[in-house]
Amino acid sequence: MRGCIDWVLAEAGRLDVLVNNAGRLVWGPVEEVPLSVAQRMFEANFWGAARMVNAVLPGMRARHQGRVIVVSSVASWVTVPLNGYYSASKAALSRYAEALRHELLAVEDRVRACQETQQLRLARQRQAPR
Repeated sequence: MRGCIDWVLAEAGRLDVLVNNAGRLVWGPVEEVPLSVAQRMFEANFWGAARMVNAVLPGMRARHQGRVIVVSSVASWVTVPLNGYYSASKAALSRYAEALRHELLAVEDRVRACQETQQLRLARQRQAPR
């Protein structure tokens, strides 16, 4: 990870945008998925994003500019059977991005959690009281 960031800085001189879009999926009933498998998925889906943010944010803060985009999933809001660990990892990622956004309101850095899709917006509209 550090080598990748160092390469971008050497080539471009700065890093303006970080897009966290990594993801692994584990299917199966939560009681049957080995915890070691779920942990590896969390490493990619949550901790990998947090590590990348921690690596690039100091430079963005020093320049008072930059953008962090955290791509989550509709699964962070709606869990389907056999998808519990994936949904949990994406929910954790979405809440992390939300906390980060609030923490950065006082500076020019911007953080976005992109998990909402058109289908979710439509589902919310159908559920809204009229």
